[in-house]
Amino acid sequence: MGVPADQLTAQLNTLGADGWWLVENYVTQFQRRRTIFKQVGGVVEYLVDDQSVGSNAQNVEDHLDTLGADGWEMVTMDLVLQNKRRAIFARGGGSSGGGGTPGFPDAPADGVTYGRLDQHWNPALALNNDILDGGNF
Repeated sequence: MGVPADQLTAQLNTLGADGWWLVENYVTQFQRRRTIFKQVGGVVEYLVDDQSVGSNAQNVEDHLDTLGADGWEMVTMDLVLQNKRRAIFARGGGSSGGGGTPGFPDAPADGVTYGRLDQHWNPALALNNDILDGGNF
């Protein structure tokens, strides 16, 4: 829990170089941390970002927007100390070449609503504007 952000970034990037994507990172009993990874296709790059709990909300939002524009996806955020929030970001590693969840390609961009079933995209009924007429559904 007391690892500096730059040191944790380096540790995570070592794992990311072997294609390990951080799935979950949480505190267990007695202030121990449990971290769960999964193997994905490609290199994963990590960034650990610490913010003071009392930081101006607009400044934090602007900062997060900048990271998102650079392709960083927030994986976890929690309290590190009483006065500090730690966010861990990742990018890369996806088989889709960017976007989507690592290991899961984006759905086709063809105007059809899709859902995942058995690791594949399948047409699905949208909540709005789809007609249930006995055709495809």
